[in-house]
Amino acid sequence: MDKRKIAVNTGCVCLIILFIFGFYQLIQWDNTSRRGQEEAKKQKELDEAEAEEKAYERAKEYMENYRISLQESMQAAGIEDIRVSYEQYNQSTYSSVYNYWDDDPDYQYFYYELSYYCDSIDSIFEEATQDGNYDSFIELMERECKIKDQRPVEVDGFYKIFVGDRKYAVKINERDPEGELTISREYGVYYRLVQGEDGYELYTNRGKIYPKEDMEEDNESKNNAGSNSNSGSTNSSGSSYGHAGGYGSGSFYGNASGSGSGSTSGHSSGSGSLKKTDPYDVDDYDDPDDFAEEWAEDFGDGDYDDGYDDAYDYWEEEYDD
Repeated sequence: MDKRKIAVNTGCVCLIILFIFGFYQLIQWDNTSRRGQEEAKKQKELDEAEAEEKAYERAKEYMENYRISLQESMQAAGIEDIRVSYEQYNQSTYSSVYNYWDDDPDYQYFYYELSYYCDSIDSIFEEATQDGNYDSFIELMERECKIKDQRPVEVDGFYKIFVGDRKYAVKINERDPEGELTISREYGVYYRLVQGEDGYELYTNRGKIYPKEDMEEDNESKNNAGSNSNSGSTNSSGSSYGHAGGYGSGSFYGNASGSGSGSTSGHSSGSGSLKKTDPYDVDDYDDPDDFAEEWAEDFGDGDYDDGYDDAYDYWEEEYDD
């Protein structure tokens, strides 16, 4: 009887030991499996990050070559110091701006927006319009616009990049539609060519400046309204665009000179020059913070935070104590 008990007890102990050992092995296997899955996941993330970095470098290289090629073509069209620039957008911003959503889940996209700058655009405008004729400047902008409209576009609308079995694509766009072109200088100053119903129209950050007929009609209406409210005033100091003598020579921010006819239509009579004009009326603001708050979005192309510091710096440069 004692031997039988001993045998039973021994068997139970063995079963318990086997159960514990099996359970331990199961835990070990589960831990090993989890570690393997985690390591595989980490390795996949590392591979994806490495592939994305390589794709990004190739995308930047492609964009830089694209920018240089387009810039050289636009410089050859007449504006020798025009610069082509680009900015990268994330998917959310790009989609909201261009109402575009990826329809190919196999690709990961890099989004870029083109823009155009020229430091001497004021001088070019002044020289081209010094005789009061805007045709040569309009023709110059039109040539640049055609180059912009004819810029290369990849098959399917985007440039494809392959890194291993991963697919990437570069998507390029710009704010101006076909037939329109905006060339900026700085501080929100720009010249914009637009295709109107009766031909090209020219705008700046201050409003429409061509065709002149529309401007003269607007000025005449304003002058008539002014003469009704103040009959004692017969002459004004010049047009709102910094030109004297009926849209003579001069840029929006430089000096302008010309001769008028002595009329009472709002143009200056006689000959002389206009001092440097300020499109933002800096002298009306005694505090740079007040000026920056008022004009931040203009300086930042709609972004208050980006434009605040530029507006503040502009006040410090232009304010006349």
